Amino acid sequence: VPEFDQPFLRELIHPPFRIVYRRDPQRVRMVRVWRSERLLHLPTGDEEAT
Repeated sequence: VPEFDQPFLRELIHPPFRIVYRRDPQRVRMVRVWRSERLLHLPTGDEEAT
């Protein structure tokens, strides 16, 4: 994910959606799915995910 430059975060682009996921050694976790025309905002540790 270019916005965050984190090697563990990856994304798939399937227009009109962007799918951000985290790949760990034993599993894949979806972080967020949203329409690609919106800006990306991932919650920080002290924000509640909605």
